[in-house]
Amino acid sequence: MPKVKVVDVDTGQVVSEVDLPVNWPTGVLWMSEHEAICIADRIWRHFNYLTGRMVEQKAISVGSENALFNASAYAAEDGKTIYFIGVGMRGGTVGVETLDLDTGQWSKAIQTTLPRSTGNRRGLVPGGQYLYVGDPGLYIYDRQLMKLVTEKPFKDSDLLSIAFSPDGSCYAVATGNRIPVDDDLRFHDFRTQTLIRVHDSLSGNTLFAVPAPSRWVRQLVFSPDARRLAAVTDDGCVTVWELQSDKQE
Repeated sequence: MPKVKVVDVDTGQVVSEVDLPVNWPTGVLWMSEHEAICIADRIWRHFNYLTGRMVEQKAISVGSENALFNASAYAAEDGKTIYFIGVGMRGGTVGVETLDLDTGQWSKAIQTTLPRSTGNRRGLVPGGQYLYVGDPGLYIYDRQLMKLVTEKPFKDSDLLSIAFSPDGSCYAVATGNRIPVDDDLRFHDFRTQTLIRVHDSLSGNTLFAVPAPSRWVRQLVFSPDARRLAAVTDDGCVTVWELQSDKQE
């Protein structure tokens, strides 16, 4: 049975552990300080992840098989809308559907061409207006129209990790050079160093750049005021930079 574990970032201690009564959850979506929802088995469940108490659960109709089984789910800022962002099996296309949790109604699916990307990295840009799809490049779309707003190529690099600032005005990426084998297969080039950079979301201008402390960057995260950036690497370490001063902690 899947579990949700909540860990205190300061102490590393497990605060709570909740069993989810599902087989294959699409994902756990954080909605507020103590509550989240999980979509699985064509039911969405709203629960308190500290106590495990189920607040509400409701059966949902199927928007499409892609929405339930082939896409990643993301909660919008209003806490009432879920975005399902899916890509074609070999890249090339990206599709979006939304589910209104109050009414259970699905939006009409919107699909568009995805240029030169596998879509391995995708999600909502904070602020309520955009979503992104990426790897190896990054493409930002208008959520409602699925119109490409801006793109940022990373040349021959893999997009290892990405995080947006809380207001969505900038994003951090970890990129590493790759060795292409054919159109579908590529390997990380272990002779090169992974880079961490911060870019303006719309212009793509570089605001900060530094070599990563380790080759594999598992996760990037901004502080709530966006003044610091933290990187979690495969050696189990967390490195924090002050973005205004390039100071490393």
